[in-house]
Amino acid sequence: MKVYITKYALSRGILVLDVREAMRSGYVMPTDRSFSSGISSIYKIGRDAFHTWEEAVQAADKLRTKKLKSLDKQREKIWRIVFKKPDSDSLDDGDQGDS
Repeated sequence: MKVYITKYALSRGILVLDVREAMRSGYVMPTDRSFSSGISSIYKIGRDAFHTWEEAVQAADKLRTKKLKSLDKQREKIWRIVFKKPDSDSLDDGDQGDS
């Protein structure tokens, strides 16, 4: 059975794997173990793996949107940082504050 893996969609793209039939718990395993070196060896249908390309693309789009929102929050947090010059009184005898 062929499935589309979205777990690594933002770093490796959508992968296409041949897998063993789904286990009772809704997980699948690749049939070729050598392919899975460096990546997960089990995937949950509906979360990490999908039966159709369209479902996989939809899931990958959701992952991308979530990641971009997270990055936007990080950017805003960094932009809010204010760099203030320390008072000269707070420096001890030539200490430049770079310990």
